[in-house]
Amino acid sequence: MAVRDEEAVLLSKRAHYRHDPRWLLPASPRLCLACVLELLPEPGVSLVRKKHVLSCFRDVLVRHTSLVMQLLAQDQRVCIHFTRMLFGLLCSVEEGSMGDLCIEVLIQLTTQLKLEQTIPCLLDECHKELCNMPSMRGSLATLTLLGKLVDAIPALADKLVMEHRNLMEHLLRGLVYPSEGVQASVCYLYGKLYSSPMAAEVLSGHFREKLCPLFLSTLDGAQTKELQINCLGLLRQLLKYDLFVSMIMNKSALVESMDGVEGPPGQTTLPLVLKKLLLSRDEMLQVASAHCITAVLVHSPAKHAPAFIHADIPEFLFEHLSASSEVLIWSSYNCLILLAEEPLFFSKCHTVYGIESVVRSLQGSLRMNNTELHKQGMLLFAEILTRQPEEIKLFTSSAMCRDAGRALQQAVSSPVLEVAAEAVKAISAFLRKDHQSAPPVQYRELRSLLEAMLSRCADFSQTPLSRRSLGHASSRDLEKAILRRGQFLLSTLEGFRNACRLAVEFQSEPSAQENPFTAPSAEKEDTLEAFSEFLLSACDSVCIPMVMRHLEQATHPALMEVFLSILHSLFVIVPHMKEKFSKKLAASSFIRLTLELKARFCSGLSHSALNQVCSSFLYYLCINLLSAPENTGPPSQEELAAVSEVLQHGLPQISSSSPESLALLSDCQYVEGAARQRQFCILLLFYLAYIHEDRFVSKADLSVAVQSFLLSLQAQGERPPLVVLRASISLLAVCQDKDDALDEAVVSAIRKFLEGITDLHLIYTHHPLLLRFFLLYPELMSRFGHRVLELWFSWEESSYEELDDVPSAGQPTLPASLAALFHILRSSPSILLILLDLISSSPVDIARKVLIVLRTFLRRNEDVHVGGLIRGHFLLILQHLLVEYGDSPLEALGNLPLLLSLLSVLQLRNESEQELDSMAMKLLHQVSKLCGKCSPTDMDILQPSFNFLYWSLHQTTLGSQKRAAAVLLSSTALIKLLEKTLALTWAGEGSPRTTLLCSAWLLAASFSAQQHDGSLQVHQTLSVELDQVLKALSFPKRKATLLSAAILRFLRTALQQSFSSALVTLVPSGAGPLQAPEDTVLAPLGTSQVLSLVIGLQNLLVQVRPLLSEPLVLEPVHPGQEQEGVAASQSRDWFGTFRFIGHCFTRIQGPTASPGPGAQAHPDPGARGLARTRGPGLTRIQGPAASPGPGAQGSPGSRGPRPRPDPGPRAHPDPGARGLARTRGPGLTRIQGPAASPGPGAQGSPGSRGPRPRPDPGPRAHPDPGARGLARTRGPGLTRIQGPAASPGPGAQGSPGSRGTRPRPDPGFSLTRTQGRTASPRPRIQPHPDPGAHGLARTQGHVASPGPGAQPHPDPVPSLTQTQGHAASPGSGTQRGFVFLIPIPVGQFPLSNSFGHFLRVPGQPPQNSLGGGLGEAPVCPVRGGGLGEAPVCPRVKPSPQPETAGGTAPSTFQAAIVSPEP
Repeated sequence: MAVRDEEAVLLSKRAHYRHDPRWLLPASPRLCLACVLELLPEPGVSLVRKKHVLSCFRDVLVRHTSLVMQLLAQDQRVCIHFTRMLFGLLCSVEEGSMGDLCIEVLIQLTTQLKLEQTIPCLLDECHKELCNMPSMRGSLATLTLLGKLVDAIPALADKLVMEHRNLMEHLLRGLVYPSEGVQASVCYLYGKLYSSPMAAEVLSGHFREKLCPLFLSTLDGAQTKELQINCLGLLRQLLKYDLFVSMIMNKSALVESMDGVEGPPGQTTLPLVLKKLLLSRDEMLQVASAHCITAVLVHSPAKHAPAFIHADIPEFLFEHLSASSEVLIWSSYNCLILLAEEPLFFSKCHTVYGIESVVRSLQGSLRMNNTELHKQGMLLFAEILTRQPEEIKLFTSSAMCRDAGRALQQAVSSPVLEVAAEAVKAISAFLRKDHQSAPPVQYRELRSLLEAMLSRCADFSQTPLSRRSLGHASSRDLEKAILRRGQFLLSTLEGFRNACRLAVEFQSEPSAQENPFTAPSAEKEDTLEAFSEFLLSACDSVCIPMVMRHLEQATHPALMEVFLSILHSLFVIVPHMKEKFSKKLAASSFIRLTLELKARFCSGLSHSALNQVCSSFLYYLCINLLSAPENTGPPSQEELAAVSEVLQHGLPQISSSSPESLALLSDCQYVEGAARQRQFCILLLFYLAYIHEDRFVSKADLSVAVQSFLLSLQAQGERPPLVVLRASISLLAVCQDKDDALDEAVVSAIRKFLEGITDLHLIYTHHPLLLRFFLLYPELMSRFGHRVLELWFSWEESSYEELDDVPSAGQPTLPASLAALFHILRSSPSILLILLDLISSSPVDIARKVLIVLRTFLRRNEDVHVGGLIRGHFLLILQHLLVEYGDSPLEALGNLPLLLSLLSVLQLRNESEQELDSMAMKLLHQVSKLCGKCSPTDMDILQPSFNFLYWSLHQTTLGSQKRAAAVLLSSTALIKLLEKTLALTWAGEGSPRTTLLCSAWLLAASFSAQQHDGSLQVHQTLSVELDQVLKALSFPKRKATLLSAAILRFLRTALQQSFSSALVTLVPSGAGPLQAPEDTVLAPLGTSQVLSLVIGLQNLLVQVRPLLSEPLVLEPVHPGQEQEGVAASQSRDWFGTFRFIGHCFTRIQGPTASPGPGAQAHPDPGARGLARTRGPGLTRIQGPAASPGPGAQGSPGSRGPRPRPDPGPRAHPDPGARGLARTRGPGLTRIQGPAASPGPGAQGSPGSRGPRPRPDPGPRAHPDPGARGLARTRGPGLTRIQGPAASPGPGAQGSPGSRGTRPRPDPGFSLTRTQGRTASPRPRIQPHPDPGAHGLARTQGHVASPGPGAQPHPDPVPSLTQTQGHAASPGSGTQRGFVFLIPIPVGQFPLSNSFGHFLRVPGQPPQNSLGGGLGEAPVCPVRGGGLGEAPVCPRVKPSPQPETAGGTAPSTFQAAIVSPEP
């Protein structure tokens, strides 16, 4: 109790003891309210103490509001007394802080007590104070109290204006009082009063009549910041009401109208006042001014903006965009956005003045984190770009335009969706021609901008949506998310559409095609063409996928309208790609999509804009597809014009679903013009969709609808346009089931429609199903089959040459179109007759395709027996040709060679020998008759004809062969032609191809053999010049190996007949010398001719080896090349060549020498000897190596050489060294001696032949151990032989099988042909690694046997052995005579490939042949009289191994041909 008393005494010691304890606060501080009430009014108490007491009471009131209120509420009279006492204290003190403290306590008491009489009492006291005040000097405290009281209790505003109306007069007095503090208090109170709508309405008249001009003058003249802020606060409150805005702006307009007229002083306008504040350096005032401008413009930009524009407010707002304050920039953005709604804003060129500030502000603000600032900046930029008049250029330089584009690119990449959305809208407005026409157009920048926009849209569209099942709220959120995506996608597509529109507009401006400042050598990337192609690519890769994904979630008509307009504009932007783009759209089901949109949204009159866009898109899509069809001819301009008219009238009327469209197409009742146009449109749409694999209706339903449509046309006597007819037939062909045939009425209607057009190519579509459709129905095939097949082959892009490249063993996969044709041919073989007619009547290129197809079909379908059918039809064609055109049938038919070659294909199908029926005999007669009408220059006809005749002679039975030969021999014209053709063999220029000559020689040989064997009657003999034949064999032409084979075949036949053929007459070329007595046995050949022939045959034997052992390639037969088959098929007659050489040798050989006593056979069967003719019946033998010395063991079967006079020679270490023989002259034999026998105790290698030692102590070995010699003919019967190269030096390792060339002049190496030996190498020479290496019938000594321990070669080389006396017998059981072991490639001369393939002789054989060879190898001259160095001939690289059907052919196999002794 003592403490409480002490605390209470602190306030009033004298009076506290009298106070009731209930006024003492129960909480600390222990304040006594009664003491406060007694202390504050006391005049003797100092102001400081009063201020302290009031401050303590304020603190207690704040801390213990409820306790104080409870104490005061005990007695209302105390509360009123306390309020009046505080108000009196407020009015009596002049110290500012004390007054503020009083106002604060009064406000708290008033707001907390909530007593009915407290507020009225206080208002009455304030009113009395103002009324009793002679001057407004002391009204500051009262006005401030009223303002804060109304602020604390807004309802007091209405009570003041209603119950204290004369208070407004005192406020006006305070507003004109020259104290800005009082003015500020009045403005504050006005502001609080006008914040109440009811009070504002009551005070509207007061404002109009008295306050408005006074307030503007006060705002204009305010100097202190307090007054300026309170005035702007009052202005903000006034500007909330449209009434006061109109009053203020009308007052301003009135003052402006009186500009120049003397008016009352101090009047001003709001725009000028706000402009003045904008020019201040106070950021707060600038922001407040901008807010006020915004507040005015919000009510009516069109009404109030001109006043601010005329006051040049926009200029200062643009200047503020470079400020650092985000609030000021944001406020300026808002003002400018509203000002941009007034056209005067642009016509005054404020945007041209401020666009650079806007761009820089955007670039700077985008680096901040204020999202609202980004949004407002993009919104302002979009408004300016959108509303800027086209005649006033916004960007005056390309640099400024580039900066704007980069700012937009940065903004659209913002992660904030709202900012990116505003940026997309700005980009859409930016892509205008007048914004981009400042030269040069920045196409590269535009491309980067569009890429950024599309990338942002793609990222947003791919963001996964949250699909958690949270009830209806989640469903609504999902719908909002989809809607938000659709809006963003729509804005993006609008921007892309503007870019497409920009590209279209620039196409007509030459200056906008490319950057004129680009260097001529620079890459042209910044061009309109590149930009247009980018637009197409971006739409294809980005826009279309985004729209398709969005359509899976929702369909918005506005979005699809923009999207289809983009696709439409792309047809114009990239005209060279419109056909390709249209095909891709059609293949992507865009025809179906557009029809579904029309059916869903465009029924009736709804969405007319979408209907128009859809119809326009479909129209251009159809026109593009019809203008550049893939598998049919392009329509004429008349057809396109007719179709264009149909589509333009019919497409806008189509808004039905697919079933409804099919029902309309199937309408069999009478169809009027408009409905018929719609039917045409529907049919074309289905046709274009079907050919591009967009089949959104079933085949069966569509087929029925099309049939009904055609029958309806026929019933009404109408003829559809060609495009519609083509579409109908194509749809029927595609939709027809394999087992479901059309009705006869429909087929008849189609035939009538087709008969009414000039040519079938007008409606032809290249498709296997259409071909099947025409060939399936006899009524159509008989009338149009020939023309359809001709069109089919003319449309086939492939020439099918690759099918002829493959042999019959290989069966590659056929193309789909060809497989379909083969299936049709198998089901209806009679179509082959149409193909045969095509070969005879079509152009050469088409006929060639048909021939290859027929060949392939016959080769692959051997079970289809159509040979008689084709031969019979061909016989009719040939008979008609020969009868109608008489002596000049070749001029009538240019494809006759192709028909003849087809006969060869038919013959190939018959592998077994068959009897020739009557049709075959007739064909033989007609073909021989045709040949008789030809000249030797008609090679294209003669070659397949000779093939056919030759095959007919050989691939049949013996009886049929005789009949066929009789028929052919009866044709004297054919025999004469054959004689003329053979005579061209030795002609110079103008001779036929070698293949034809080969066929002629082989055919002549066959005729001669058949006539001789059957003793047939000869109507015309065949004369051949014998000397020319021998000359052709001795000096054959270049690349004429096959021709030499054919001539040999002919000579073999003549030799077998002993030159006694009744058909063939061998005549000499001219008068020759008398025959010697020994020539009678060789008649009609003389001795010199026989020797020349033998030498020529030897040379051919050498030259033949490359043909038989090196790879041969089977080549495809092209026109004119299949005739080489006869010569190729007779490759087996090379055996006859060698047999014929045997005959010639048999005629001049003597008895064979028997081996010496005790001699053993040589172990190396590949060792070859060489015999040479020194004269009639005289043979020179090259001896083997010397026998080994005493004690040496000879090799088994070695031949003992003539002993040499050298007493102790050493055996040559190289068993492979060969000797060399040379002829000294007629009747004179020089023998190259063997090597000296080895010394005592020396062990010779088995079968080795040592050469005579050379006097040169250190010869250098030739580096190529496989070097070969060269033979050269020095006269009839005389051959000069170059020996082999020297053996390699010590330790040298030879390459296996290599062939050497002429040795270079080397001081350590010489090849002495005059001594008849080879240079001996040094003693340490290694044996040749390939002991089986062999030459080609070379005039060398025996091949050395392998050294000790060497393995024999797996393929022993055959030898051609000929001796003067008795031949050394290699073993028991060997037939006496001449054995030719010929290496023949495996499977290279198959008889079945005689037609259609030929053998290509290697281009250049090895140049080691004897004599002139076959003409391929050049003869290397020898200097001097044969005593000089060996000539150098270039080495020839061997050809690679061939590829056959079974893999790589093996090297050779041995074929032995034994000619019996005479």
